[in-house]
Amino acid sequence: MPRRTAIAWPAWGSEPPDDAEVVSWQGHHGPVLTRHGDATVLRCSPCLGIHVVPLPDDDTLRLYYQHEFYQRDKPQYVQQYERDRLWWEFTHRKILERALERLPAMPPDDVRCLDIGAGPGLALDAAAALGLETWGIEVNPTLAGRLEARGHAMLCGTLDTAGRYPEPLPMRPHLCYLYEVLEHLPWPAAALLQCWELLAEGGLVVVQVPNDFNPQQLEACATLDLPYWFVHPPQHLHYFNPTTLRCLLQRCGFDVVYARSTYPMEQFLLDGKNYVRKPALGRWCHIRRMRAELLDETTGKWPDREAEYARQLAADGIGRELLYIGRKR
Repeated sequence: MPRRTAIAWPAWGSEPPDDAEVVSWQGHHGPVLTRHGDATVLRCSPCLGIHVVPLPDDDTLRLYYQHEFYQRDKPQYVQQYERDRLWWEFTHRKILERALERLPAMPPDDVRCLDIGAGPGLALDAAAALGLETWGIEVNPTLAGRLEARGHAMLCGTLDTAGRYPEPLPMRPHLCYLYEVLEHLPWPAAALLQCWELLAEGGLVVVQVPNDFNPQQLEACATLDLPYWFVHPPQHLHYFNPTTLRCLLQRCGFDVVYARSTYPMEQFLLDGKNYVRKPALGRWCHIRRMRAELLDETTGKWPDREAEYARQLAADGIGRELLYIGRKR
């Protein structure tokens, strides 16, 4: 394994290089981390986070996900999820089980789960298999229609739309599920505040986002001479780390009751499997991850892996994604 390099920035609490360019945009300002086409990624001082500028408006983003994301940028998106359905349903089931443990007074069939940005709907399928009452919000009409046909109550629109209509949300959800959603939104704090308003008292928000600019990514960039391959607007607009995600949840009225990371995919890079330079290797690495986690489940070792993911988050801030559960304060 390549040696660890002393790269602290852009972790919060560290200092940017003396020659860092500072950019301002509509009240957002901070040192530039990188540029990607017309987008600039900065460490924003007012937001206490890393995000793209300029940020798209809501209508532009809605049209992108309705007419371009699945059709042009990710034409095989749904097929890829279906191909790996067994692992995806396992992944969502384990996350939902951790959330249900934090609603101890409620049997699963009394729990209303709202999946925001439902996409292919595998999280909703996992929730239904656990006996939860399933509700979903999805901006793409084709996907929303498919999920409705699978028995889920669906709203074709955005979280803003859900707040303006009595249906299909006649009762407050106990779980708001945002799996790899916040990084796509121009204003993640607004989304979490809307979740706070929607949730029943004591309800939970479940958030998973990529763990970007993490120590292993920065090490791979330095030792393998790689660009910031994980930066790709307009799909990802915000880039979270453990500190900024926890801070965001707390600022929006949630107490963090569970936190862990996920499989440290960047370790493949540091072990010589350069899936950035050779994208075909990415599928090979993903299969290895899926097999390892499913094997742990069948052999009863999954709790040990979950504990390791929590430990590596607390000790080193590594892991490809961040999973946080917050309780409505």
